[in-house]
Amino acid sequence: MELRQSMTETLLNPDIKRTDRIIFKKLLSNSRLSAMQRSVAKRTLKRYGIKSEQKIQGRRATLRDGKLWCFGVLRKDEQEKWQRIPGSISREEKMSVPCNKHSIRILKELQYELSGSVSEWENEVENKPRNLEFDSRLFPYQKEGVLRIEELNGRVLLSDVMGLGKSCQACTYLFRNPEVTPALIICPSGLRLNWKKELIMWGVTDEITIIQTKKDSIPTKGIVIMSYDVASSYYCELEEVGFKVLIVDESHYLRNPESKRSKVLKYLSKGIDKIILISGTNITSRPKEFFGQLSMIAPEMFNSRVKFEQRYCNLMHDSTGKGASNTGELHSILAETYMIRRLKKDVLKDLPPRIYKAVPVTLNNTYRDEYEFAKKDVVAYVKENYGGQAANRARFGETMVRMNHLLQIAAKGKMEDAMEYIRNIVDSGEKVCIFATHKISIEKVMSEFGSIALKIDGSLSNKHKQANVERFQTDEDIKLIVCNIQAGGVGITLTASSNVVFLEYPWCPGDLSQAIARIDRIGQEASSINIHYIVSDNTIDQWVCELLDKKARVLADILDGGELDEEILLNQLIEKFKNM
Repeated sequence: MELRQSMTETLLNPDIKRTDRIIFKKLLSNSRLSAMQRSVAKRTLKRYGIKSEQKIQGRRATLRDGKLWCFGVLRKDEQEKWQRIPGSISREEKMSVPCNKHSIRILKELQYELSGSVSEWENEVENKPRNLEFDSRLFPYQKEGVLRIEELNGRVLLSDVMGLGKSCQACTYLFRNPEVTPALIICPSGLRLNWKKELIMWGVTDEITIIQTKKDSIPTKGIVIMSYDVASSYYCELEEVGFKVLIVDESHYLRNPESKRSKVLKYLSKGIDKIILISGTNITSRPKEFFGQLSMIAPEMFNSRVKFEQRYCNLMHDSTGKGASNTGELHSILAETYMIRRLKKDVLKDLPPRIYKAVPVTLNNTYRDEYEFAKKDVVAYVKENYGGQAANRARFGETMVRMNHLLQIAAKGKMEDAMEYIRNIVDSGEKVCIFATHKISIEKVMSEFGSIALKIDGSLSNKHKQANVERFQTDEDIKLIVCNIQAGGVGITLTASSNVVFLEYPWCPGDLSQAIARIDRIGQEASSINIHYIVSDNTIDQWVCELLDKKARVLADILDGGELDEEILLNQLIEKFKNM
């Protein structure tokens, strides 16, 4: 046995002669060696300073060209463990694995002796200087996330669950590392304005450009934001800019490797040093959909789709590759290398009871002219009927009708982006409760989400409403419930969700608070809920949302009764239109 091990060890020698390599391979292919064959083996081994029957040297690993080169003989079971290291390569007698914390941990378990260069790499990573100065608004876990992005040199899958502030961590990374511009941010079209808002909010001072259409020119400096569809048509121009960092929001949009957007971004990523992919979707539930993304971040680790699907997609029992297997192992590998993922339960101590988020979207061009025409009508009406006087309650009815018409146009104009935003919440695996005021908005949600959605509105009997509430609370297949703010804002419990999305807004702050209270009440298991306001940017929709939210948060200081609340809100809107 020791003779065979000596031959195997010698085959790892890069200086072995070709003829001797052939001899050893031929001898090792035999199950038993004859006396003559043993004699040939011993004579050949002497050329390399190995005496007959000499025991092999211990296993060792050294760092070279970013890879860990491994020497030494492994038993069959150990070979299987070594080969499960993502990116492991064993060609002829050359064995290597990518250099990262996971690879080093496995090599230590296999009792490899690590060279000084490996120890130096570990010390450098462990003792890398950390800038601990942060914006005081960041939660502690967000600060740790930014430090982790920096530790990984800007190549990371940022996979915190919905509501933990992934975009603010990416923005803070850009703020702390201004040298990584020009930067390219790819996101769903409905989130372009939100990214610009967040970049400014977190201190980024670079010029920010939103590319709206395929006709816009691309700047070569600052930060460029564009949708997936626009990016798919711009890849030649984008490659020429020389972006230093690529941020891809909702990166699960790249789940289909054959789609044009996946191919374009995969191509672009090869020439960009830092890549931050952002997705709250749990990778271990659908590993196949994430292989393309992982290969963008770490091509040296995830270099074989077949091997990945065999190991982690249950390919042996599910030929489609849509299954999942060895998920614990995959999570461990990613957590040690390129993934940052925290659940709400992991960071509860840092979170406030409620997290409010306004999501600005651009009014769809289809409705822009209609909105501007209706807006001019409201401005003219207000100036004609109110002039310099305070609002007359006798005119409130007609004024509200005109403003409601304007609000309805703004709602239709944001619906496409709103559906995309809600879809992202659902794709993350969480349930969501949606509030709207118009029937057309409720029906749009039901049409978009089909069998996974339920509704609560005035068309249902009390018995039917309660049945829908109970099903939303108990049925895991139901991911969404959309409620009319009046019909679903009181008297029901929707604690199965910790996400509230407002598509449209009531006139009373009290109604807004009551709607939120359907989720934030006894029985809510989440210690922190997320409240999302979808807002048509620079429209009456935005003004109503800002006024309502401000009043709803200090509702205890407002007199009871919706009528007075309506009057307060309407007066403020009238003043805004009077000044146009």
